[in-house]
Amino acid sequence: YTAVRFGNPDIRTADRVRIQPFPDVSASPGGWHYAPKQGAPYLTQGNNMLTRFENVNWLGKKTGEIYYAKSTTDNFNFDLDLAGDPKKYVDAAISNVDYIGNYVHDQLYNYGFNEAAGNFQRYNPSRQGKEDDPVIALVQEYAMGDNSAFKTPPDGENGVLFMGLFGLFSKRDSSFDNTIILHELAHGLSNRLVGGAHQSDCLRSQPGRSIGEGISDFYATWATMKSTDTRLATRNFGEYADSGPMRKYPYSTNMKENPLTYKNIVTNTEVHAVGTIWATMLYEMYWNLVDTMGYALPRQDVDLTKGNMLALQLVINSLTTNSCEPDFIEARNQIIEAEKETTGGVHECKIWAAFAKRGLGFAAKLVNDKPVEDYSVPPKCQNAI
Repeated sequence: YTAVRFGNPDIRTADRVRIQPFPDVSASPGGWHYAPKQGAPYLTQGNNMLTRFENVNWLGKKTGEIYYAKSTTDNFNFDLDLAGDPKKYVDAAISNVDYIGNYVHDQLYNYGFNEAAGNFQRYNPSRQGKEDDPVIALVQEYAMGDNSAFKTPPDGENGVLFMGLFGLFSKRDSSFDNTIILHELAHGLSNRLVGGAHQSDCLRSQPGRSIGEGISDFYATWATMKSTDTRLATRNFGEYADSGPMRKYPYSTNMKENPLTYKNIVTNTEVHAVGTIWATMLYEMYWNLVDTMGYALPRQDVDLTKGNMLALQLVINSLTTNSCEPDFIEARNQIIEAEKETTGGVHECKIWAAFAKRGLGFAAKLVNDKPVEDYSVPPKCQNAI
C-alpha cells in the first residue's frame, strides 16, 4: 500500500508512505485480499474488508456503479493530488481505508474481538460466530455531508463504514484522516460486544451512545500515541477532516486544557460531547498505567505487561460484561472488574485514581438522573497511590 501509516493521525501530520503489510496469521490466515482468477487483477476485497466507491446522484441514491481499487500485483500504490477532484484520487482513498481497516481487524482480533465475539468476516476459520459479514467500507460517500458513520447490525450481517467528504468547497476526504476511520471502526467493536453480538443495539440510549462515542475517541487517540509522549501530551480528534479539532477540548490530563468532569454529563448532553468526558477518563487511566508499566508500539500483537496495551485490553474486556445501556458508573465498575480478572487487582488503585480525578470516584452516584461527583478512592487505595 501507499497509505498514512497506522499510528499517524492523518495526512496533515504524516505523508503517505509505501507500506508492506504483514497480515496476522491468526486473524487473517488467508491474507487481506482474495486471490484473483488467472488474468484478473487483485481488488480491495477480502475476508475482512470490501472497500469501494459507490456512485451516487445528487439525491444521494446509488446509481449502480461499484468501484474497487485494482492491482495486478496486490500492491495498491496510487498517486494523490488533494487539490483536485476527489474522484480522481478515489483509488488512493480506497487504499488508505482498506489498509487501516484490515490492520484494525487483525489488531482487535488479538485483543479478543474474534469470530466468537462477533467480529466482521466473510469466512470464520474457527467455525465460531456467524459468517458473511465483512465490513463494507464506502469512501467519498457524498450523501454523508461533513460526516462519517458506522452501521452495526447483529453478527452475520455486514457492518458498513461510511467515509464522507468534509467542507463545502475544499472537500477534505475523511478517508485520509486515520483518527476518523479508527473512531468509526471502533463503533463496530463496542456495538457488537456490549450485550452480545446477536443484538448489537445495546448502546442506543443517551448514556449508552455517549459511552460508545467515548470508546471510539479513546481508541483513535490510543492508536496515535508515541513512545516519546508523556502525560503532558495532548491529542485532538478529526483535525484534518474538520479543518481543526472536532471536539471542544483536547484529550489531556491537564485540567486547565481539559476541565471535563462527571458533572458535565448534564451540561453537555449531545452524545459526542458526553462521549468526550468518558474518553477523557479513559485517557487519565491510560497515563496512570503507562507511567507505571511503560509503553510498547501498538502493533497487532498484545503485551499486557505494557500500560498502553493493558489499558485497551481492559476497555475491551469490560465491554463484554456491561449490561445493555450502561451508564458511567457501571462502565467504570466493569473496567475495575476487568482489571481484577486480568491482573488480579495489581493496578486497581491506579484506575480508581484516574476516575476519581474526573469526579467519578468511589462514592459518585446518579440521583434523579443528575450526577453527584466524588473525588475519593476506596479506603484500601488511600495510601496506595
